[in-house]
Amino acid sequence: MSTTQTTTTTVMVTTQPTAPSMNSHQSNASPLPLPKPSSSHNATSPDGGSTCSSSGSSTTHKGHNFIPKKAILGHKSSSYNLGKLPPPRKSLLTQCIYLLSNLFATVVTLMASVMLLFALSHAAHVLEDASTYLAVVCPVTSFLLFFSPFGVVKTAISKNSAEALPVKLFVVQSLANLLAIDYGLKVQNLPVVVTNTIGVLLQVTWLSSHHYITRRNSRWHRFALSIALGVGVVFYMCSFADERIVGVGVFVANFMLFGTPVLQLGEVLATRKSDGIPFAISLAMVITNACWSVYGLLVEDVVLWLPSVLGYLLSVFQLLIIAWCHSYLPFDITFLALVFPSPKDTSGDKTPKQVLVKALPPATMLKRFAEHERDQVNEP
Repeated sequence: MSTTQTTTTTVMVTTQPTAPSMNSHQSNASPLPLPKPSSSHNATSPDGGSTCSSSGSSTTHKGHNFIPKKAILGHKSSSYNLGKLPPPRKSLLTQCIYLLSNLFATVVTLMASVMLLFALSHAAHVLEDASTYLAVVCPVTSFLLFFSPFGVVKTAISKNSAEALPVKLFVVQSLANLLAIDYGLKVQNLPVVVTNTIGVLLQVTWLSSHHYITRRNSRWHRFALSIALGVGVVFYMCSFADERIVGVGVFVANFMLFGTPVLQLGEVLATRKSDGIPFAISLAMVITNACWSVYGLLVEDVVLWLPSVLGYLLSVFQLLIIAWCHSYLPFDITFLALVFPSPKDTSGDKTPKQVLVKALPPATMLKRFAEHERDQVNEP
């Protein structure tokens, strides 16, 4: 009887779990692994109600977030940094003085560039045969201006994307060249005719690159028909007008040409990115308009120098914008946002409009699909 009781007691002792001992290795059970040291110690209650983290930036307790002590004291890894105070708010008088000073600096810079232009024209009056030399220099600078979009066009073709191509600029430039050709023929000015003829050919080339990308190298007969129709309409309308009316058309076309990049000034001021205003084209515009302004003042032709002076002023303004975007301008031009507001961003609207689409019967869908395939086959 005693032997049976002893055996039973031994079994009960061996089957009962015991805590691991670091000093005694006589037990057959392997000791439990100790927790590894960590910078983050998480403790979760059995009911999952509370969680504490010493390295995180927040503490959760039954769905409520609390800011830890490190965050309040200004810990560098926390977004609740209270160590730095917000910048002091400027008074209304200080803001007005800042705005007026930047406006004054901008106006003085533009007026200084115009005074430099008239100083060059006055110096050209003193030189002999200055108009003859400028009659050669002006077409060369205009050719550089017309050829300046080559890099943009090459990049667009290599990427097979026409987003960076300023198509509106090409169309307005073509219109200005056609009107200038007709004006040059009426006043018998050969440099004007030659320069703008080259300009029309190059603008048609840039437009053809846009057609090549968007139409996937197809429908060229429609492109050629649209170009021929546009050229014919412009020359037909100019045949009923004298040189003064055509000169006004040249002025309006040039104003639209040089003022087109300014329309996106609001987006440029908001993003501080001058991708939509290429530096090469703006610099070529400054040089070309400066040369034609001096030439127009020498030959005393208001149709030549007035649009050129206006284009020169707008081109210099574009260079100021580019310099401001790259932090090269010593003054600020953000006051222009009062005149050119940034476009509204509707991408953050998370409530799109619901559009109800009525499902078509299967027979109708198959019929329309067959008609679409037949149109694709018959399309030239």
